Amino acid sequence: MGKSFESDGKAILLTFIGVIITVVMLLVVANQVYSTTNSFTATNLTVTAPADGEQLNLPGRELVGSVVCANGSNGGNGDCSGNYTFTDVISNGIKTIQMNTTVDGVNSGYAGIDVNLTYTYHPDGYLSSGSSRAVTSLTVLFGAIAIVIFVLVMFVSSGTLGKIIGKR
Repeated sequence: MGKSFESDGKAILLTFIGVIITVVMLLVVANQVYSTTNSFTATNLTVTAPADGEQLNLPGRELVGSVVCANGSNGGNGDCSGNYTFTDVISNGIKTIQMNTTVDGVNSGYAGIDVNLTYTYHPDGYLSSGSSRAVTSLTVLFGAIAIVIFVLVMFVSSGTLGKIIGKR
């Protein structure tokens, strides 16, 4: 009787260590999968407006929808979106969202002033292909299934559970 508990204790300890290691690795993978398959929203991102004819690179890889621009130094009042265009560009070899001034020969009046931007974007590393996002999401599912199989194999192969199953 004591031998079966001794082998069960070893199985529980090995399983516990194995599950902790695999769960930690799975969490890292799941975090990366989340950031490469979802869109994010920047709400009231405060930036200093560029001067006329200048550009400003914003966080994000690709713009989804439109940008709401408000004068941050005026308590969020005053729409400044007509003074700027927001586009996806390749800047220094990296795809990014860029804020460009609308140059019409007249100073926009917002140069050097803090403005609040709200927009939805795809982050750096975003997978634009729907099939790539689906397959990448499956890696987390298969990882979780592998953990369950690992636990079952450990208890069946080295403990009293294996002996019970073997006595049909």
